[in-house]
Amino acid sequence: MKNITLFFTIIISSFLVTIKAQETPTQTIKGQIIDKDTRQSLPGAEVYVTGLESGDIGEVTDLDGKFRIENVPIGRRTIIVSFMGYEDYVLEGIILNSAKELVLNIELIESAELMNEVVVTAKEKSNRPLNKMITNSSRSFSVEESKRYPGSIADPSRMSLGFPGVQLTQDNSNDIVIRANSSIGLLWKLEGVEIANPNHFATIGGSGGGISVFSASVLDNSDFSTGAFPAEYGNALSGVFDMKFRKGNNENREYTIKAGLLGLDFATEGPFKKGESSYLFNYRYSTLGILSSFGVYVVNPRTGNNFQDLSFNTYFPTKSGTIQVWGIGGLSSELNIPEADQTDWKIFDDQTQYDLSTNMGATGITISNIFEKNNSYLKTTFAATASKIKWEKDSVDVNLNEYNINNENHLNGRYILSSFYNKKFNSKFTLKTGITFNSLFYNLNRSYQNFTSKEYINDIQEKGYSLLLQYYIQARYTPKEKITINGGLHTLFFALNNTYAIEPRLGIRYHAGKNSAITFSYGLHSQILPLGTYFIQADDNTLPNKNLDLLKAHHIVLGYDHSFPKSMRLNVELYYQYLFNVPVIKDGGSTFWMLNNLKGYGIENNNLPLASEGTGKNMGIDITFEKYLSNNLFFLLSGSLFQSTYSTDGTVSYSTRYDSRFSSSIMIGKEFIFKKNNALTLGFRNLYSGGLKYTPGDPIASAAIRNLVEDENFTFENQLKNYWRMDIQAAYRKDKPKYAWSLILDIQNIINYSNELSLIYDFTLNDFIVKPQSGIIPVISFQVDF
Repeated sequence: MKNITLFFTIIISSFLVTIKAQETPTQTIKGQIIDKDTRQSLPGAEVYVTGLESGDIGEVTDLDGKFRIENVPIGRRTIIVSFMGYEDYVLEGIILNSAKELVLNIELIESAELMNEVVVTAKEKSNRPLNKMITNSSRSFSVEESKRYPGSIADPSRMSLGFPGVQLTQDNSNDIVIRANSSIGLLWKLEGVEIANPNHFATIGGSGGGISVFSASVLDNSDFSTGAFPAEYGNALSGVFDMKFRKGNNENREYTIKAGLLGLDFATEGPFKKGESSYLFNYRYSTLGILSSFGVYVVNPRTGNNFQDLSFNTYFPTKSGTIQVWGIGGLSSELNIPEADQTDWKIFDDQTQYDLSTNMGATGITISNIFEKNNSYLKTTFAATASKIKWEKDSVDVNLNEYNINNENHLNGRYILSSFYNKKFNSKFTLKTGITFNSLFYNLNRSYQNFTSKEYINDIQEKGYSLLLQYYIQARYTPKEKITINGGLHTLFFALNNTYAIEPRLGIRYHAGKNSAITFSYGLHSQILPLGTYFIQADDNTLPNKNLDLLKAHHIVLGYDHSFPKSMRLNVELYYQYLFNVPVIKDGGSTFWMLNNLKGYGIENNNLPLASEGTGKNMGIDITFEKYLSNNLFFLLSGSLFQSTYSTDGTVSYSTRYDSRFSSSIMIGKEFIFKKNNALTLGFRNLYSGGLKYTPGDPIASAAIRNLVEDENFTFENQLKNYWRMDIQAAYRKDKPKYAWSLILDIQNIINYSNELSLIYDFTLNDFIVKPQSGIIPVISFQVDF
């Protein structure tokens, strides 16, 4: 740790000694203003920067909807966009630094209200979803937020822990558990298409991992939804991350270099043809392997981690629209070695080793065509995405080797053709319809040692192709100035076993006053199972699970939203979810319910067939009170009370694994502005929730097979201790005329509190133990923009 501290001290000092006092730098703000529903430019829109000591400054957009405001003093700025007949758009607290021009591409919504009536401005809709077809349970987030939230380390998944309805489960994993739903129910979309799990050290059959593949340098504002989402989102049960890439600067080349405990980061952007096409590229290489040699371990002293990733987005304007070529990819590996000294072997885990490698990628070309005469546009994407996960676990003790062997190797991917058409008939009615063809390919293998029979079992061994077809139609209608109705229909067909779903969606928003709204949403949602589940072999090598039905759930949400002065907002939502077609073990009186799984495709050491007969209920209330960053202060207070139960036969109900009953988050941050263009931001986040439920072990049965066997007479009646974590962040930034630098210290679990992870059985001790989670994790980074 001393060597690491010295390393960063030398780097930072080398920059500090070159600094000389200069006048306050200025920067340029530029971009384009368009109609959100037609993608057509809006000439004559007013764009101005407010709150400056010298007074407001601004420009009017030209015939192409473009604007350019020069000589804007750097710092946090508020930008207001207004255009006759459209809702005002307000960007508050956005950072303008001396090294990079601020490029904004802003989409305005045409107002359905009369010109002499009060228009509800976008300022009152801060953090409202970018997708205006969404009514409830969603919010947009910016890259700056993912950097500013303590403990987030610029990871969208970790950032979302402070959002209502999101539960805490693990310190060293970013799996997203939403309203007591399994993390397998989360959908990841990038540039409008579904992609493979975009996380390093990804979980098998899940949606999370160790850290996101996404880089903050390339992301644009995006949406996060937690239920009752509109018709365009399918193949998801719990939530949606709808991620967007930003465009690169099409006039000037800009660079970013970042060095931190997690890795080295390099980003560049600029024009292919000045004023027109652009590129944006980011590459990150992990330094965790280097840190291990210095005695610094992110997971534990026996675990080494490495990863690297890249992202890019290129943009080319055409006569009728645009062409984008984009991509993302990540490679990661984790090696856990046994304790070197056998005298330190106190539990079985001390003498085991595992090797995990996870690779993912997604790339596509998106073609947009604008039809000005019809007030419509067509967007078509050709894409490919895949993930490959390899996991091996073994024991170094030759006397135990035959009892502990796991080997999994899974390739999942798809080729995608997705297209949608959006038409604005008038200011009150907009229609959107789309279709997606997913050509799935897979090569799945799972083997393990049966502890009882000592046989080596290969229960998943399948290679092949299939088709997933989705179609949707949805509309936004504003019959009166105070009412907005979002309605639609989503259909899904899975060719592997000819299962399908027809899913109605409805959302209603009623403006009860200038600053208040009452909302209601309903949706039927369905999702295919993790593919390996369909291919678990029975003892006779048949596939009894191949015809399992789609997972399905009804979502109902009733909400109240109120905006206060000084950029504050209160949001309250009541929700109810009814899940059905959940795989259970029909024979033998088992209480197995697939959505209780933390990961994987099903149960090892159990070849009993599954049946789509399980049900579940999630109900609760989410409350959020927040202040968006203004006057150098922000906070986000959220809390949830809920109940989550399931049944395997429709008669007896049990708590689910995620029935922790409550979760809460308190986050607050303050920015201090100093002379000579210095700023210090301090942030604090306190996460507190009920512990996960678990089923106690059966000592006799567990000893017989040398692995955990749960006592199903007490299904999920026990509970881990409450989860508690405090994160802090200190970020210092400095602007100079030609460059800017920032130093960020993010500390997760500052008090080093030991949370509990799960119950395991250790046959070397012949006892059950609760596995602990990670302790304190400090992450420091130094970034230079030029």
